[in-house]
Amino acid sequence: MIGFLPATALLGRHIDGLLCAKKIVFIRSEIPNYWHDVHGIKIVKQLTPYETELELDTDKLSLKDFIRIVNDRFTMVDMTIDSLPIENIINVLYLQDKQVV
Repeated sequence: MIGFLPATALLGRHIDGLLCAKKIVFIRSEIPNYWHDVHGIKIVKQLTPYETELELDTDKLSLKDFIRIVNDRFTMVDMTIDSLPIENIINVLYLQDKQVV
């Protein structure tokens, strides 16, 4: 028999929420791409005017709406969408744990 503590269950839900809500997106376009005016987008790295790594918060901007914005604004050459790296999730959990103490 396996038992779960309530804190463990809450931690699992919290991690699932982070994994589902945040995405890392790399975009390469034919024209310079800009994101400063889009709610739910955080610029991680502006590699060149044409290549950007973003963090997409799908709680604020759905993936469907994000792709629509990309198609409306830019001629996309390449796009990659990944889950948030586990290091980021551990960092968030660690910082939240320190605030509780």
